[in-house]
Amino acid sequence: MRVKQMFIAITGHFRRQKQNLGEIIEFELYYRFLAILLAQPIISFLFHYVRESSDKPYFNLETLKSLFQKPVVIFPLLLILIWMTLFASIEISALLMIIYNKESKKRLSFRNLLVGVGHDLLRLLKPKNIPMIFWIFFAFILTGNISTFIRPMALPGFILIGIQERVIFIIMFLVFQIWFLQLYIRRSFIFIAFFHENLDYKQALVKAKKIMKGNFIKVFFLLLINGAILTIITDFLVFSISGFSQSLIVSLQKSAILPLMLAIHRVIAGALPFFKSVIVVMGNILLLQGLYGHFAEKNNIKISSAREILPEPKYRGSLLLKRKKYIAIALLLYLIVYTFMLHDAVNQGVVLGNNSVMITGHRGNGNFNPENSMSGMNQAFLSGADYSEIDVQLSKDKVPILLHDKTFMRTAGVRKTPGEMKLEDIKKLDSGSYLDTRFKGEKVPTLDEVMKAFKGRLKLNIELKPYGGDPKELAQIVVKTIKANGFENQCIVTSLNKECLEEVRKLSPEQVIGYIDVFFRGDADSIGDYDALIVEETFVSTEFISSAHGQGRQVFVWTVNDAEKMDKLIRMDVDNIITDQVAVALARRSYFEGASITLRAVQRLMPDIWK
Repeated sequence: MRVKQMFIAITGHFRRQKQNLGEIIEFELYYRFLAILLAQPIISFLFHYVRESSDKPYFNLETLKSLFQKPVVIFPLLLILIWMTLFASIEISALLMIIYNKESKKRLSFRNLLVGVGHDLLRLLKPKNIPMIFWIFFAFILTGNISTFIRPMALPGFILIGIQERVIFIIMFLVFQIWFLQLYIRRSFIFIAFFHENLDYKQALVKAKKIMKGNFIKVFFLLLINGAILTIITDFLVFSISGFSQSLIVSLQKSAILPLMLAIHRVIAGALPFFKSVIVVMGNILLLQGLYGHFAEKNNIKISSAREILPEPKYRGSLLLKRKKYIAIALLLYLIVYTFMLHDAVNQGVVLGNNSVMITGHRGNGNFNPENSMSGMNQAFLSGADYSEIDVQLSKDKVPILLHDKTFMRTAGVRKTPGEMKLEDIKKLDSGSYLDTRFKGEKVPTLDEVMKAFKGRLKLNIELKPYGGDPKELAQIVVKTIKANGFENQCIVTSLNKECLEEVRKLSPEQVIGYIDVFFRGDADSIGDYDALIVEETFVSTEFISSAHGQGRQVFVWTVNDAEKMDKLIRMDVDNIITDQVAVALARRSYFEGASITLRAVQRLMPDIWK
């Protein structure tokens, strides 16, 4: 009976809010426009100020580390956090006002919304409510459930790979996720208590805990089910509509109306994520609001029936409906202009260039074979990889050997660095059993052995890892090994360490070298004399690729294991994809290159919205 009552209370609330859907969508459109006009420029200005605080004209991991040592940077970073939180709070404050509006057939006036939102923002800035700012920010970036402005933060791929390599890291990561999830759910009612009932942070927290008491499991499963249903439905709709639109484009690739269809597709592809985020956020807020009222009533806890700051709310009609003719004309003009812009590029295929993306096996072929091993590189070769990426360090007797980590602990069970062991002792290690007993007895190869085995068969991406040793010495010995094997035209030497690369350039000016970094923004021309920039896949952008190509540099991206991301990077015209999934990457490359010139041009024009 209790379950039935709760179900009726929640679903009844959803049904009552159907009439608010138009008002919510209208508000979200204005809110997005305000974000473009006000929020994003201010955030960009503050980030620009942070970047300008660096002594260098570019922004990467190196400059980021140095910036955090400067106290002057902390203030603008805090301002960014506060500004993002305040702007995101506008959304939840306004949505709750709309949802709680008694006259649901009418729209609250903009004046009412501004008064209510302004009141909440001023309350947030009170010293006693500062904890609410931090809670909103971290709750939003870690979940993204109730904000379309602050999206959930995704961990970069290289961090996830690092976590997956060690059991203790996997456990710690799962424990953190579980801890934060239960904390978020236990405090999920605080948003309603703070924004709707005008309670201060501590009061809202106490009330949220009271209403949640004894209902944690129910709220947990309802939020989980609600999130799953909303995601499945919206993803299906986005996939179906965008898939149908793309199918039309493919069928019309030889038609004169193709540019017009592309312009329409861009509008559709831009609108779908907006409507998806609005539906998901509205669904989550409606569920929280319904549960809040139901459990408060069940526990005999009084909640405010209306906000006291709006004793006599005023109403209005839909501004969008009143101006639908102007909106239709503006949309038509956009389609006409964009169609003409696309016409030449599509019909001539001028954006394609002559680039064919290269595929590199990460750490040899480390997902299916022991990393940095002869068997791994041989498998990469047999799979059809163009390159094999390997990590090189020096042994105690100055022989370049292959190892990614600082010690042999993870791959061979020995807590020693290469610099603490002679080659003779390193060769006694079993570096294959950690992955599977099939690889028991796999030896740690030297760089010389690798080059002799794959001369004329497989190109190498040789990453230098000095790990506290002498970078110049490592570079000198590796260059000597490359020249001794005549491998200059069959490899690229890369490193996170600039001193290593500068020494390689000095000793072998014609050798192709690449600088590795997690991310990069700014003037790439001033970073150094490098033939390639190697960045983590999370932070790569079309602007960065165009800038690097304009300077004659190649762009390598690591570590890409997802097929959709591979497709996007190929469309973005990267030069080299470093992956653990060589076969998948080769298949995605073949699929792209097998398409018509027109269709490939279309995909290059729209790398972010083509699926």
